[in-house]
Amino acid sequence: MTEPERYAAMLRDEVAPRLRAIGFFGSGRRYVLPDGLEWLVVAFQRNRWNDEANVEFTINLFRVAKADWKGARSRHPRMSEQPTGGAVERPGRYLRLHHLLPTDAQWWAVRAGVDTAVLAGELVEALGRYGVPWLRGEIRHSDEL
Repeated sequence: MTEPERYAAMLRDEVAPRLRAIGFFGSGRRYVLPDGLEWLVVAFQRNRWNDEANVEFTINLFRVAKADWKGARSRHPRMSEQPTGGAVERPGRYLRLHHLLPTDAQWWAVRAGVDTAVLAGELVEALGRYGVPWLRGEIRHSDEL
C-alpha cells in the first residue's frame, strides 16, 4: 500500500469514526460540527509536494455564520453551498490547527514507520482539546484570518 493510500485509509477508518464520536459528521477530508447558526468546518489539506513515499498534511479550521455564507453565495453563485474549509474562502474565520498547539508542528506526515492509528488518535485529541473550542468561539488566536 502506498503512503497516499495509507493516508486515505487513516482518514476513512481511523479519523472519521473518532470525529463522529465527538459530534462531527462528514467524510474524506471535510468534517462539520453541527451548529444552528454557524458552519464549523475541519478540513484536512495535503501538501502539494507529496509523493508515493510521503504524505504531509495540515488541518484547517473554518467558521462562518450561516447567514453570512448564504449572503456571500447570493452575490457569488459559484461559491459552494457549504464551506469546504479552504483558506481562500470568505467570509468567515480561518486558522490552521497547529497555531493553537503548544508545539511547533505545522505538518503531520504519513510515511514508512508511522503508526496511523496512533497518529489519528493524536489528531483527534488535538482537535477536541484545541480545535473544537476555537470553532465554537470559546478561544481566539492572533493568527486567525
